[in-house]
Amino acid sequence: MKLKAEYMEKHLNISFDPCEDFANYAAYNLNSTFIKSLYLEKAKHVLQEHFRPNEPKSIQKAREIYHKCLKDMSVFNTTLSLLQIENIISELPVQFPIGIEQIKDDEMYLGLVGKLYNLLYSHVAGPIDDYTMHLESGDLFITEVHKPDFSERSRAWNAYCTLRDCKENRISTSFLETMNGTYGPPNISIIALKKLIKTIFEVDVPLDGVRIYLFTPVDHFSAHSSRSQNNYIGLNNFEFPQYDVSFPPMLTLSGPGFTMAHELGHAFGSRVENRSRELNETLHCFESFYENQCDPINSTNCVDSAKTIEENFADQMAVHLSYFTYKKSSLINGYVNRPRGKILDILTDDQLFFINLAQSMAPLFDWDNITSDDRHSPSSTSVYGYGFCLLKWIQLGL
Repeated sequence: MKLKAEYMEKHLNISFDPCEDFANYAAYNLNSTFIKSLYLEKAKHVLQEHFRPNEPKSIQKAREIYHKCLKDMSVFNTTLSLLQIENIISELPVQFPIGIEQIKDDEMYLGLVGKLYNLLYSHVAGPIDDYTMHLESGDLFITEVHKPDFSERSRAWNAYCTLRDCKENRISTSFLETMNGTYGPPNISIIALKKLIKTIFEVDVPLDGVRIYLFTPVDHFSAHSSRSQNNYIGLNNFEFPQYDVSFPPMLTLSGPGFTMAHELGHAFGSRVENRSRELNETLHCFESFYENQCDPINSTNCVDSAKTIEENFADQMAVHLSYFTYKKSSLINGYVNRPRGKILDILTDDQLFFINLAQSMAPLFDWDNITSDDRHSPSSTSVYGYGFCLLKWIQLGL
């Protein structure tokens, strides 16, 4: 709870009037650009330090490269040639590209990938991560991985629909992507590959016994399937700073609670068949409300309220459900422990609820990384929208 209080106060900016600009008041420093700059500053600080006992070997290696670059920047621009890489991987007991017949089981495949990464990393083969190396594709350095043709995909989809009661003539894109990633040998799970990367590069290893919570971007995956009506909530929604067992309802319901309610809200939006007149009027109201929201720095970059209506509606449903659930919990359970701090102590429980909600949403979408074609509104617009509309709901007694 103490760390959470520090996190909340750190990202408040009381120079803004919360009645005029609540998004910047509650989460001024939580846009993706600022968080990345903090992370880079922290990384620079670590690299400039001298060796510390018990630190990850990957940091020691990165520090060596960093100090070489300080003396000669051309070192950073020097990457291994294809021939050099071929010589390095020749140390492995297989020939590249790897043929399916050479992979006897999943463990062998993971072991080979691990050795390859270690070899390339130890020879400074440039930046390596699971995106540039396409690690998650399931077919790294492998030829002849079987990709299902149309008839196979159709049969699989039909079989899936008999269980999920979905529309057989509309094959889900995500279903195909998942199928292509796991269809045929080697059947490597993404979880296993991510674990491999964390092991090799010592990702998430604490520095000085403390994880850098205040510098890592919030990443809380969630999704709703309109075909199966299933909701998917990632476990990272229940990690700090989003969640801790010590958090009171004002924090749990404005963090992961809001996320879950948002996905549930997708079941009641414009995709509902035989919509009532009231729902149509509500959707039209939301579309009109959001259509004039534009980037305060670039007035030509505006929200397309027709394309964002689903996400905006889900936000409105979520704040309604999460806020009134929190209020009901307060009536039943009375006073509960809450985050304390110089600024936090002068705020009400309700104000802390909305500050945490704004801080939870802020890093997800901002004007810098969103376009007019995006189906999400920028977080600052969402914060303004749900705050304004919820106030109207309360005034109407809804």
